Amino acid sequence: MTLKKRFIFIILLFVFLPTMLIIFNETYITKYIFKELSGYTEKTIDDFGFEVVNKIYPTALNNFFEYSNYLKNFSLNILDNQRIIDYSKYGLVNTVKKYLEELLNSSSIDGVIIIVGDEIKIKIGDFPNIEDIDNGYFENEKGIYMVSGAKKDDVEVYSSMKIDRFFLDSLNLSSISLISIIGEKHKVFQRNDYYNYFDIENNYVISNGYKYPSKIEKLSENIIFVISFDISQLSSIQNKIKDVFFENISSNLNISLLIWIFISPFLIYFALFYFGKNIETLELSIRAIKDIAKGNFDVNIEVEDKENNRYKDLIDSINVLSENLSNMRNEIDKNIKTLENEKNTLKYLVNNLYEGIIFFDLDGSIKAENDFGKEVLKEIGESELKNSKNKIYSLRIKDEQKLIEVSRNYLENSLLVLIRDISLEKEMNDLYTLNEKLVEKEKFGRIAAHEIRNPLNSMYLNLQYLKMEFEGNKKIEEISDLIMDQIKTIDSIVGELSSRAIIESEEKKVNIKSVISQILNLLKYKILENSIDIEFSSENVYLNANPQRLNQLFYNLINNAVEELENKEGSRKIKINISRNIDNVIIIIQDNGRGIPEEYKKNIFNKPFTTKKYGNGIGLFIVHSIVKELNGEINLLSSNTGTKVILEFKGAI
Repeated sequence: MTLKKRFIFIILLFVFLPTMLIIFNETYITKYIFKELSGYTEKTIDDFGFEVVNKIYPTALNNFFEYSNYLKNFSLNILDNQRIIDYSKYGLVNTVKKYLEELLNSSSIDGVIIIVGDEIKIKIGDFPNIEDIDNGYFENEKGIYMVSGAKKDDVEVYSSMKIDRFFLDSLNLSSISLISIIGEKHKVFQRNDYYNYFDIENNYVISNGYKYPSKIEKLSENIIFVISFDISQLSSIQNKIKDVFFENISSNLNISLLIWIFISPFLIYFALFYFGKNIETLELSIRAIKDIAKGNFDVNIEVEDKENNRYKDLIDSINVLSENLSNMRNEIDKNIKTLENEKNTLKYLVNNLYEGIIFFDLDGSIKAENDFGKEVLKEIGESELKNSKNKIYSLRIKDEQKLIEVSRNYLENSLLVLIRDISLEKEMNDLYTLNEKLVEKEKFGRIAAHEIRNPLNSMYLNLQYLKMEFEGNKKIEEISDLIMDQIKTIDSIVGELSSRAIIESEEKKVNIKSVISQILNLLKYKILENSIDIEFSSENVYLNANPQRLNQLFYNLINNAVEELENKEGSRKIKINISRNIDNVIIIIQDNGRGIPEEYKKNIFNKPFTTKKYGNGIGLFIVHSIVKELNGEINLLSSNTGTKVILEFKGAI
């Protein structure tokens, strides 16, 4: 095309194109397209906000209710302290206040009140003035409070915590959500500049020109819990896009109109070329915003010579919006992954608890349970488990008769049922009682032998004297010899009975690992109280033996090791190992105590020998006797770094 034809073509464009462009901009770009884009972004942001709120809401609300449990447990600890309750009943106010103030200073709790009968006895800290004190959420002139407590007999203890901005901040796990507590007189916001004007409409919090997607939970008749998605940042970006969009479109229209009217066709040609590039930029921007609206946040607009582009601010705003949304999505994915990991960890812990657990949700459905809980639920029934008072059941579970203790803990509109197998505990108590009886009988046997042998010795000496006095009298000598022989027989029988003053029972197949596990369970509170680390490694090895004698043997050895470590400084450890060597079973019990002094080692298995202030001196003697009865061997190695007892028995099964 020649230059002349091009010029004529440009003139024709000059006449028709400006009108067409103005109509196009007014009817399509500035109205329809932006309206369409606004609809995309607003709906997507709202949906995104509700999705975030619904994911964060259960965790935030659960954290909120955990503080109520914390208050209740604090109240229960005070209620279980009989000394404090007695002081309160008898009006020793200053003593109770001093103790409770120390407890409050070491916790995040604001106030405590103790009620005996219907009379308030003690009130400590910032406990709110409430007409009818009960568990729940209350509001007075000073603020909004969380109150939780417990009752025992005629005594009630309640703890309180004032809900403020810092408390709400501790509940939130995400930087893109906000928590509020709204009452009739007070509004507590996680962020001070959050609400100037506040209204709730169709699950939106309306404030400062923004509609925050929210979820609301009613805590009491006049108090609500609100968690909202912080839409202000996204909305400000959207408004900036709108301002930049209209500002640049209006500017382009005015400039284009002036160019078409006042500038020569050659300049119009270059203007059209330049404007065409800007239209391309707008198209890229529209396409990018549509991609964002569809959930593709990996958008980045790149144009040549962006610094001189008229839509530089628009491009930068869209790129920043895309980057922020991508970061938010990554943060949410990370939080969701963290919550999933915590959920899986909690599920693993619940399933591997020795105790059973069943958690009933607000609607009465089972939210969580472990295998032991399922077995008990199957035997007792859901109605009995939910409604009856705490008590003990005798149930047959997996072909074993067990004693089951069931306790119910009522949380906020939910129920936590804890199930404990106390069969082993009862067996351990019986074992402990039996061991005490064995020790007492051993002491009785030793004392009885002593009391019988003293007159026997006296009789024996007098007979010898009588025999000397009547020397030559064969009749007296024969009678004296006969009586002395009988005295020796009686002395031998007394010695045998003294060494076997125990309760006998039949031998049977015994699991050594199970016996020692029961002993450790019996002594667990003593072990925990003294911060002793137990390292127990074992094979399943069986031995034909008297179960009571084995229990007595290992109880004495392990209890001695625990008592040896009670006053030790630093780390305290007991190692127990059970292994098998062909037909023999080897048990090693080792502690890191102070050891046995050299001068005591030779008498360690003799009776009565003890280094304890209140010991009877027969513990290790009984151990040695039992080992010999079982045809075993016992070796004791001791130094200033600890004591090791090595037991070896033949006939391992």
